[in-house]
Formats: sequence, C-alpha cells, structure tokens
Amino acid sequence: MAANIRLLQRRRRTAKNIAQITRAMEMVAASKMRKAQEKTVAAKPYSDKLRLLSQNLIGRIEESKHPYLLPRQKGKTLVLLVSSDKGLCGGFNSSLLREFLRFVKEKSEVEVVTVGKKLKKAVLRTEALLIADFPFGSSVPLFESILPVVNLIKDGFIKGEYKKVAALFTQFVSLGVQKPVFTTILPVEKETEELSKTAVAISYKFEPNTSELLTALMPHYLEMSIYQILLESYASEQAARMLAMHQASENAKDVIWQLSLTYNKVRQERITNELLDIAGGAMGVSL
Repeated sequence: MAANIRLLQRRRRTAKNIAQITRAMEMVAASKMRKAQEKTVAAKPYSDKLRLLSQNLIGRIEESKHPYLLPRQKGKTLVLLVSSDKGLCGGFNSSLLREFLRFVKEKSEVEVVTVGKKLKKAVLRTEALLIADFPFGSSVPLFESILPVVNLIKDGFIKGEYKKVAALFTQFVSLGVQKPVFTTILPVEKETEELSKTAVAISYKFEPNTSELLTALMPHYLEMSIYQILLESYASEQAARMLAMHQASENAKDVIWQLSLTYNKVRQERITNELLDIAGGAMGVSL
C-alpha cells in the first residue's frame, strides 16, 4: 500500500513538471509566432509592389524570349522542401512528408533542396535526389539566409537543368489552420487577372529595354518570394507547436486529476484500514 502511494506521488509530480514545461513552450511559441506575423506583415507591401512590377514587365514580353519565363517540356523537377529543425510541433512535418511522397510517386526525375533538418532523412529514403540541405534555425528567418538557396535555384534553372522549380511549404492560414501547399517558383507564371486589375492606358518606355530590366529584377523577385515562404513556414511551425503544447498541457492536467483521484482513494483506504486495525486491537484488549 505504501509503495503504491509513493508511486502515485511520483507520477503526479512528474505530470505537474511536464505541464509546467509544455505551458512554457506554448508561451514561447506564441511569442515567436507573433514576431513572425509582424515580419510577414512588414515585408508584404514591398513584396506585393515587387510582384506587381514584375508582372507588369512580364506582360510586355514573350515567354520564349526570357529565361525566367521560358516553359520547358523536358527536364528534371526541383523541389524546395521547407520543414523545421525541431519537433514537438504536432503534424507540421508529417503533413509535409505526406504531400511530398505523393508528389514523388507521380513525378520522375525529382531533385530536392531541403530547408530544415526534420525531413532530410525521409527524403534520402525516397527515389528523389537530395542535392543540398540548409538548416532553418530556431528564430525568425533572416533575409540573408535565403541567398544561397536562391542562387542554387536560379543558377540551375537558367542553365537548363530543371524544367520546373516548385516549393512545398506550410501556408499560414490562421492560428488553428496551417496547410501544406505546392507553389511554382520557376518559370515565373503570368498572373493575367492581376495584370488586368493594374493595367493602365499609358504606354511606358523602359531604359534599358524590358527584357534587361526584368532580368535585373527577377533575382529580387525570387528572393522576396522565397523569403515570404520561409516566414509563412516559420509562423506555421510556431502556431502548430503552440497548439501541440497547449494540448499536451491539457492532457497533463487530465492525468494529474486522475492521479489525484486515485491517490486520494488509496490514501483513504489506507487510513480506513489503519482505523479498523486500531479498533480491532482495542476490542481485543477490552475482551
């Protein structure tokens, strides 16, 4: 009986410690998520204007005359797979892996660049070829950190090694909703609906010519596109971790409550048995 009580005390103490840790991790994840949202909102006006300017230029030249726009029928597909460096974030990485495995089954000649350590080993177990991997980090991504990734993607596409470059990442929809999505990075696609909204009757003259200007602008367009992807992925990771830690804290509270009930029941039984023993001894002495 005494051993059972001590065991219940240890288990209840352990559950309380776990609840404190998960609660602290939940608060840290919430703080990081807010910072990521602030960064995303701050970068959005520049990113939107850059995209509109790029689309304006794209609408003025033929796809076949620019390397960033040229559609290709043959070649390999490069996937930028953005996961996390750490776990304890619910189904964040597993959802990405399911989408990636489904994509690999449908495509041939797939090469992968990973950002984040968690899915590196999973990629190595597939038929896809891992050509580079980069750590994601545990803080808000810095703009400088994306430059090696951008250069790798840009150079491979310009040289004709890939017919398509796509990114698989987790899109931040809301605090409770994050979903893995594929988006095409290269070739850059014309957004006809967006162009029609911003079209004007004025005929611009560009110096240098439109193609040269677009060539100079495209690296910045790619940098901001990939930077926004990393920011969204980071916000999604922290939201998923916050929800996972919140659920873990609630589960720990349920365990503590159940252990407390069992502990009180066992303790009461022990007290009752001791009282019965005392009463029985007293009756034996009186007789």
